[in-house]
Amino acid sequence: MLKRLICSGLLFAAVGLNAQQLPGDFELPNSSLEMAPGGSAEVSLNLKLPDKHHIYLRHASSMSFNIVTSFSIPEDQGFGVEVQKAPEGEKYETDYILRGKGRDKISGTYRLTVFEQKGRSPGNRTYAVPLLIKTQMCNSATNVCYRPQEFKKLLRIKVTGDKVSVNFRSTSSIDWVTSYDQAFQKARASGKNVFVVITAPDWCGYCRYLERDVFAKSSVAQALNSGFVALRILDTNSDKSKFQFSGYPTMKVADPSGKIIKDGGIGRNEDSFLTAIAPFAKTEDTDAPDIIGSDEYKAVIQTRIYKEGQNWILETPLTGKEVYQEARRDAKYIILKHSSKNEFLAVPLQGEQGFFHNGSKWIPAFKLDD
Repeated sequence: MLKRLICSGLLFAAVGLNAQQLPGDFELPNSSLEMAPGGSAEVSLNLKLPDKHHIYLRHASSMSFNIVTSFSIPEDQGFGVEVQKAPEGEKYETDYILRGKGRDKISGTYRLTVFEQKGRSPGNRTYAVPLLIKTQMCNSATNVCYRPQEFKKLLRIKVTGDKVSVNFRSTSSIDWVTSYDQAFQKARASGKNVFVVITAPDWCGYCRYLERDVFAKSSVAQALNSGFVALRILDTNSDKSKFQFSGYPTMKVADPSGKIIKDGGIGRNEDSFLTAIAPFAKTEDTDAPDIIGSDEYKAVIQTRIYKEGQNWILETPLTGKEVYQEARRDAKYIILKHSSKNEFLAVPLQGEQGFFHNGSKWIPAFKLDD
């Protein structure tokens, strides 16, 4: 009996290990690329997933909190990456997923565009550039997901040929300011934070990608025009020396004093861009009603968030106990879903800003004590 139990345990461990996602599930048929200074090149990446398992490709609803497969290159490398085409997959609840066909078959293929961001001089040097893949695989039968993982693939890139220059004209309706001093003067007067982009669209293909796929969107223009002072600094502008950056384009958020409060990590597609800047937006309420009288009331309500068995509890003197379940977590936040309402909490793992989701958008709601 003891031997049978030991053998069963070994079998379970082997099955669990086999089910976990492996670096070989992401296959680069060709990792050697060539591109012009400020140019780009495409690379394909095949996925080979175990049968009866799936990964998440993209969200079909703003209410999804599953971790989609994403790709990045560390910002200090001077190269960038974007998904040109993802596998089609199939819609499943609030997401699109890609189902595995066995590790001997290709389940789907990503086509990625890799950009050179520094305008390097061409030469014989080969740059070893890490491509980071963040992903999470789930069991399709039980819908139980394994822990999120990050894999690294190495791209070998040569910069060849001449820098290609074009006459570029922005088509966005963003109220750009092009002077550092003017931008921060406006910020101090309005109380708004400053969104900064350092860019070179005349020769930088990644910058033109950003202009086309982000800044040209009406939702992005509305968010920047209403919530920020938008500062656009070209590579020919000496004001670029006031910021530390490793390539074009670079995006940051600064407070009215000039202190950087978000350094990089701003998404380069419409949805991820809006999500990244939302916590830093400040709007001027010009339509606020007149206040009758001079009374002012301020109150701090003690709120407790704690785990009780398998549930999480939000407790305040006004509402009593509200029950939540953990939906997912990442390196910064635990996402909690209300047990009966269409509401979510994003609880920071450290003393940072916490958010409440009312079914349509995230709202800054609380801060945890350190």
